[in-house]
Amino acid sequence: ARFMTTPSFPVPDTPPWQAAVAELVERLVRVAPRKTMVLFTSYAALQGVAGRLREALDRSGPTSWPAPRPVLLVQGSGAGAGELMTRFRQERHSLLLGTSTFWEGVDLPGADLEILVVTKLPFAVPTDPWVEAKCERIAANGDNAFIDFVVRDAVLRLRQGVGRLIRSRRDRGVVVLLDSRLHGKPYGMTFLKALPSAVTYCADADEIVRQTGAFFDADWPVPVSDGPDFAAQE
Repeated sequence: ARFMTTPSFPVPDTPPWQAAVAELVERLVRVAPRKTMVLFTSYAALQGVAGRLREALDRSGPTSWPAPRPVLLVQGSGAGAGELMTRFRQERHSLLLGTSTFWEGVDLPGADLEILVVTKLPFAVPTDPWVEAKCERIAANGDNAFIDFVVRDAVLRLRQGVGRLIRSRRDRGVVVLLDSRLHGKPYGMTFLKALPSAVTYCADADEIVRQTGAFFDADWPVPVSDGPDFAAQE
């Protein structure tokens, strides 16, 4: 797997962020027409990016694509998670936008998923009563609730999320991490070190697109045997 990120991407939830996510995803599925999943941490962000992608797909027209246009599948658009997964597997070129349901427990081996985009670090909602109670208990013991619980919980969620792509030694693909807090916050390195492979730092979104295309253009050898990976941990 190739893990890529860039410090130049807009900060999550700022005005330019959704448009930047939609543009990058569209460019990725153009340069590498592979089955792609984009993971979000909120329905609002998911729907915002989905709207921009629909406009881009409709505006471009079917003849402007180097391969058949991807079928856009969006969680919360009426179809259940099971139906979305069935269509995602069946469609030759599909693009799935999902949130919490798709961060874990989804098995997409081989060509069923080859590009995974993580739009934002999966921190728990701070106003959730369970999260508040947990943090209060940790703070009462004199420990740092953010580092000892919030960050560790998000690291586990991120590992589960990227585990959608690499299920065994026979799988290959690209993981794109778009949260610029990986580079601007002290806890960013904690997340990067928790990933199963070293991360490639790209100058900007253009380089992410170029390296993704180069990754799939390469002639990869077929592994001789399977081995345990994220799937064995679930």
